[in-house]
Amino acid sequence: MGQIALKLAASVMLLLIGGMCLRGVWVIWFSKRFVYQPFAYTKDGAQDSPAGAHFTDLVDQELRSVDRLLSPPEDGQDPLVVIPTVNQQGGQIARFELPTKKETLIPELDIKAYGIQVSALANKFYEQVVPPDAVTGSVSETQGAFEVYADLRMRNSAPSSTLVSQLPTKNDAAFAIACHLFLRLPPKNQVLATATDAEFEVWMRALRQYQLYKESIKAVRDPKTAQQSLEKTEELLLALRTQKSTFPLVYKLSALVAASKGQFADALGYLAKYFELLKVTDPNASALLASYQSSAEKGKATAQLKIPDRARPVRPGMSVGFPGRPTSSRICCIVQQGGTLCALIAPFGASPGSNVLQPPGGKVPDDVIGTVLQVEQSSNAVGALVQLSAEAAPAQDDKVWTTNILTSADQGVTVVQKLGEKITSGKVESVNATVSIQSDIGLLVLTNAIVVKGAGGPFSGPGDAGAPVVVDIQNSGAEFRTLVGMVIAANSDNSTTIVIPITSLFSRFNVSLGP
Repeated sequence: MGQIALKLAASVMLLLIGGMCLRGVWVIWFSKRFVYQPFAYTKDGAQDSPAGAHFTDLVDQELRSVDRLLSPPEDGQDPLVVIPTVNQQGGQIARFELPTKKETLIPELDIKAYGIQVSALANKFYEQVVPPDAVTGSVSETQGAFEVYADLRMRNSAPSSTLVSQLPTKNDAAFAIACHLFLRLPPKNQVLATATDAEFEVWMRALRQYQLYKESIKAVRDPKTAQQSLEKTEELLLALRTQKSTFPLVYKLSALVAASKGQFADALGYLAKYFELLKVTDPNASALLASYQSSAEKGKATAQLKIPDRARPVRPGMSVGFPGRPTSSRICCIVQQGGTLCALIAPFGASPGSNVLQPPGGKVPDDVIGTVLQVEQSSNAVGALVQLSAEAAPAQDDKVWTTNILTSADQGVTVVQKLGEKITSGKVESVNATVSIQSDIGLLVLTNAIVVKGAGGPFSGPGDAGAPVVVDIQNSGAEFRTLVGMVIAANSDNSTTIVIPITSLFSRFNVSLGP
């Protein structure tokens, strides 16, 4: 029995070795290898092989990261920026093979025959007869600064090399070299091919920051994180534009950033430059152009609106403004804080102590109706409290005002109204919603918002921030106007309006409905 077991074990081992050899034959004839050769690494003049292997891993990670950023997301969502191709298939870069870790023809087993180490000899012979497509290079770290040389050798094309220097960290160096390698991998994208190594590297750093911005909004993270990422994106793109970059995607990403900030006129200018430099068609950019033109026209129409007439006393729904500021707000309601009569408005453009004008664009002191007492910008209360002058103090409203809060899912059929020069109606889609809005004071993440859809048209439009949202109720012959919230924002086409619950504002400012 013992001899049979040994024979079986020896047979299995020989079959295993034979299988390895057959695999080696297949690799020689059919396998297309694209591998990393470990980077040679010197630190202050001393060789460091483990550091070279680690740097090779970093380059691999960064190269795959760049590939993911420029490829359509696996979940089917839109990519960060659509890169046009010649044939427009998917609107993205063509797929290509990325390098992998180096592997041997026959695993490093101690296989000997007549005193010859067969495995080592076969592997060495294989490297000489069938040299792989390879990424190789060297790293020099001197007093904390990194210089990296990389070489891309492919059998069907001429060798290509690149150099980066004076980078402050190993990760920065790996990312830079990965960007440079990405541009050299076949098949080449016609648009990406117009970038220099330096342009593509800086643009990719900007795209990474823009990704952080988009993810921060989606995940409702700290607003400062999103704002900082957007500012960093703009800083990197500004550097490229200042250098008169002719890489088209600099201007497409600049347009996306400008639109994220609500600067549609700037976005249109960047898209015009993008089309000027682009050598292929881009349906995605054409769609963006139409969208930005629509948004810019709405903004222009708002700027050309006739300044409302001066009115005293002031009333809910009236427009107010601030000296030297283009932004305006509407008066949501008249409230009392202790014995002081105040108005509740949107905070955009307001700061404690600043004058409030009615009409917007009026003169100081003739058109001043009061001064800002308090500004709140939190996750559940966004507004400003204005102490009214005696002249601006309102008379009793011709309808009885009360306040209430929308709390349950069945409020989805509640019809609400927005007051102003034009009264509009809408339906409540959701309550206690978590949404992110972009304003002139930065990104705001709201956790208790009311979402309203317009009935037969937009519920709100430009200049409506601060407007009161009410429900009209008939009660024993008397008409009650129940105040439920204040308009704070709308999406780009004004199809959805975000409303702050009035009870949250009253609680934060410690006010009651007046007079």
